[in-house]
Amino acid sequence: LLRDFKFELPGTSVRELVIDGDLVDNRGSHLEKYRELGKQVDAQMARKEVEQFSRGFAEEHGVELAFTDGAVSRLAADAADEGRSLLRLCRHRFRDVQFGLKLIQKNTGRTCFELDETAIGDPDKFLSDLVVQSYREPAGDKGESASDE
Repeated sequence: LLRDFKFELPGTSVRELVIDGDLVDNRGSHLEKYRELGKQVDAQMARKEVEQFSRGFAEEHGVELAFTDGAVSRLAADAADEGRSLLRLCRHRFRDVQFGLKLIQKNTGRTCFELDETAIGDPDKFLSDLVVQSYREPAGDKGESASDE
């Protein structure tokens, strides 16, 4: 009876499933209702998941990612659209950026990178632009924001 719920709700913002006679009798309409609820973005939860990703990324790669509020909102919306958790989306979307960031770190000494909505929309272009810029910056310039051009 709950198979569809089991496969569709994990990774969404739905934290509770109320099982009663009406749900059993009208699974389709309830599933649709829960799908819509799952698309709603909990801003506080989204920020926590992004911070969790950032901490893990910093521990693993030695560079810090700081996400603007706009970037978090964009990530949360993308995760909802794709039907996956925000943490899983971040791991997928930023799975290879450490290579470019480490190169930039070597060139400039920068250890913190701020990602805004532009970086979220096209991470490859954003990173490519930063790499090019890093060859123009004097070594040791540890600018606060990677989004400053």
